[in-house]
Amino acid sequence: MPALYAASKKLDKVPEYTPLQQALIDTQALQCGYCTNGIQIKATELLARNANPSEDDIRKAMDGHLCRCGTYPKLISAIQQAARVMGGKA
Repeated sequence: MPALYAASKKLDKVPEYTPLQQALIDTQALQCGYCTNGIQIKATELLARNANPSEDDIRKAMDGHLCRCGTYPKLISAIQQAARVMGGKA
């Protein structure tokens, strides 16, 4: 829906992005959207279990998720960025 329409109807504001969502945007890790839901769910689960995952931890957690655009390095960077933000290190 156009923002102008939403503003005219006084609809609620869109909530802030989570650190993971913002990191996925910042790193341009998401392109076509094919993997978005699964990646966000699995990465959120990983960060809830492990606040500071290594690259190997991330690779293991994401194993089995197919990104048709092949942005795997960006996905790893995004998860690492989210972990830093959530841990107060960014």
